[in-house]
Amino acid sequence: MSSLFVAVFPPAAAREDLYRSLPGGARLTRTSKWHVTLAFLGEVETARTPPVASAKDARPASPTKGDMSTAPETTSSDNSATSAASRNDDSPLSSVAEALATVVPPARFQLRLAGGGRFGPVAWAGLAGDVQSLATLRESVRVALDGAGFAIDPRPFRPHLTVSYRQDRALLAALDGYAGPPWPVTGFALVESTLGNYFTRHEWPLPD
Repeated sequence: MSSLFVAVFPPAAAREDLYRSLPGGARLTRTSKWHVTLAFLGEVETARTPPVASAKDARPASPTKGDMSTAPETTSSDNSATSAASRNDDSPLSSVAEALATVVPPARFQLRLAGGGRFGPVAWAGLAGDVQSLATLRESVRVALDGAGFAIDPRPFRPHLTVSYRQDRALLAALDGYAGPPWPVTGFALVESTLGNYFTRHEWPLPD
């Protein structure tokens, strides 16, 4: 079984800036996996959909700071090829992709990583900038999925980027005072998570 989620991925420069601002020795999730979840669909059967590609250089998801890899650990697919495959595939992955293709997104907008906090042991970076457009995008994703019969977490949307699953006071202090550079949100992606590896199955651009 794999799990599916819809997300926005900050560009490498934004991830690197945050990484450089965090304390040495912190147990972080891999920076190449840092993303903002728009919708989590949980476990689905995707076996009938062949892998688009294998994730490269797969390594444990919790390195110490200083073991950073900026190489993307998600592998993008070609939309035309995957769309053609989807038309011949009635798997849940295909159905989710078809639903997301109906999303009416906002125009491209800018965000920045800023501040942070924790949910239990989970440390996260917050978002600033045009968070209203992000909320609009998320709501459009939710409506599209709900209309196709894919329910997602009904709790209020609290956009964040998870950086660690361990309690660390120094890390929380660094996140609290952090304000990163702005970066453009140019699209969103449907991602499959299998055995700790991320595979980008479909991507949709935002209009200019």
